[in-house]
Amino acid sequence: MENDFLSFSKEAEIIKAINSEKILYSNKIQKMTSFLIKQERNFIITPQAIYIFHNKKLKKSIKYEDIKAITFSTISNEFIIHRKNQYDYHYLCPDKIKLICSIIKAYEKYIKNPIILCEINEKSLKPYATTKKEKKKDINASRMDENKIIDTQTFLIDNDNNKIISRSQTVINNNILSNAKNLRSNTININNINMDIIYEENNINIIFAKNEFINDKNKFNENDIKYMKVIGRGKIGKIYLVNNILNKKYYAVKSINKNILEEYNKDKIEKILNKLNFDFITNIMFCYETKERIYFFFEYVQNEDLFSHINFYKKLSKEKIINEEKIKFFIASIILALEYLHKNEIIYRNITPKNILINKDGYIKLTPFSLENIFKIKNDIINKLEKSEYSSPEILNNKEENISSDFWNLGIIIYEMIYNITPFYSLDSNNLIEVINNNEIKFPKNFEISENLKDLIEKLLKKNLEERLGFDGDFTQIKNHDFFNNFNFDDLINKKMESPYKPKFEEDLQSNTFEEKYKYEDLIKAEFN
Repeated sequence: MENDFLSFSKEAEIIKAINSEKILYSNKIQKMTSFLIKQERNFIITPQAIYIFHNKKLKKSIKYEDIKAITFSTISNEFIIHRKNQYDYHYLCPDKIKLICSIIKAYEKYIKNPIILCEINEKSLKPYATTKKEKKKDINASRMDENKIIDTQTFLIDNDNNKIISRSQTVINNNILSNAKNLRSNTININNINMDIIYEENNINIIFAKNEFINDKNKFNENDIKYMKVIGRGKIGKIYLVNNILNKKYYAVKSINKNILEEYNKDKIEKILNKLNFDFITNIMFCYETKERIYFFFEYVQNEDLFSHINFYKKLSKEKIINEEKIKFFIASIILALEYLHKNEIIYRNITPKNILINKDGYIKLTPFSLENIFKIKNDIINKLEKSEYSSPEILNNKEENISSDFWNLGIIIYEMIYNITPFYSLDSNNLIEVINNNEIKFPKNFEISENLKDLIEKLLKKNLEERLGFDGDFTQIKNHDFFNNFNFDDLINKKMESPYKPKFEEDLQSNTFEEKYKYEDLIKAEFN
């Protein structure tokens, strides 16, 4: 069997111990004890359960109905199986991704629901494993970090290379041409590795396209898009850099699995995309759908985010005084971007520094990569999305959000722009909600700022959203604040105002050979998912 790496399906003693169940996956793992001592174990996945052996002796069996979640490290080979009413199992496996994909598929087939998956960007997972002693003391005790839950299906799509890979091989127009599916086998060679890949004919439907992206929709083929590399990860999927072979330009692409949507209305999406066109956001240039997914192509801004460059005024100044006229340019630009989105009935929800890009002319581009702004996402998915120190109190407390949540977010961004730290921060994610709900804002004395700037931040960060500056979407209140005295928003929107900072581009995309930077696994994920 393909994933029976220990060839246990040929071992009579093993087959007898697992009641003759079919082996879906087997491999060597290491058990991590409370003292982080590694003990060799053998790991078996069947359609009914997970079995842990020491050599050929059965040590544990884990029923799928007893599993609460899985946590894995993005840095090390560690993973945890969280159990509902028992202590957690902490393991290490060099092939943990394939192992987790196998668990996901077996669990979903048996339980009929996706397993909960947590992603931790730390090497050691010991702080997240509930011990036997803790469970004995409190049956409900759990160290699992619910703020780190990710979408299971997105993980599976990104990481499972042993599935039939859907990819359109047909020339399409605005209507789905046919429901017929034809299978054919192709062999590809990447980095001298041969793989037999089955392609599934899957007609696609163009929802929206700007002329500069494609002149003739009937001549578009998915093969015209070359996936270059992974450039980021949003809340519900990865973001890829792609090259459009037809116009030889680069775009940032993000796709959404339709399974996570509460409702899907193609006409509504088309209407929204036809309206969105503004200099201070990364505009969507192209959008198409397949049976399972929707693909969005954004303008690609060839630079880092604003916060990578914003410290220029600090480096140039020996005195610890903020140049508020320079910082005002960028704050006002974010306000204009939010105002435009709100006019189009889009709440941004969670601006972070990585969402504020700066182009070669020094103007910002707010990235609408959080496509849940456009869709109605299933509540159980929204509740699993990671909350952060940028989140407003109403979002953290799972209350109905308001457009005023974006003004809270703006206040956080302004504060961080000055002090390089968010005003409400906790290393303990479990304590974050309490800190944001109860702590008062403090202004460090690292840099002197005006009373007007302080007042703007304080009014944007009112915990009661009805007291917040700009409540009910009144941008006039914000624009008329004393901090913006004599600032001409019309000159800014018409780009008659020169940016106080223009970044230097060191990389020429047209001549860059991204292929040389590929990792084989990333290429497979990007090229065929």
